[in-house]
Amino acid sequence: MPVEILLLGRRKAATYLGCSVEELERWIRPDRVLAHDHPATPSMRLWSRDTLEKARSHVAIWRQRDQETAGGRRQEAEAQPAAAKARRKGMRKAGALLAGKVCDRLGCTRTELDRWAGDGRLPPDGEIVLVTLPKHVAARAWLPATIEAAQDCIAAWREQDQIARIARRRKPKVVSSRPQ
Repeated sequence: MPVEILLLGRRKAATYLGCSVEELERWIRPDRVLAHDHPATPSMRLWSRDTLEKARSHVAIWRQRDQETAGGRRQEAEAQPAAAKARRKGMRKAGALLAGKVCDRLGCTRTELDRWAGDGRLPPDGEIVLVTLPKHVAARAWLPATIEAAQDCIAAWREQDQIARIARRRKPKVVSSRPQ
């Protein structure tokens, strides 16, 4: 007489292991997946008791690992706003300049500054939050030392931009190989 393999669905398999359905699906691959004809109906996942018995001893270890990684992610998520706030506060204390003042100091237009910041030649050092009545706005900011170092490069950047502008305007001439 052949031995019949008993397969359990999600809820029963999770109850058998003493874990949640989400944990079961994250930790253990099902032994069988039965696809339904209708796309709106999810496929049925089945686990054998043998598979669940082998996994039973590992449940506590997996749960502890998940809690540790979740704790680390939670700490990172909580630390990010505080770090951003500290950076912005440091930018203000260091006398960071907003785009208008940077343009005045460098003698450039806002378009040039945006181009240089966008392509990485003069990236902003951080941001400062401007508090206005209806909303808060994060503005790009540069440190004075960065602006001083960039003053030596302005002429070369403008020359590069001029060459790129000319190259965009001029289109290559198509030369026909047939005599006319």
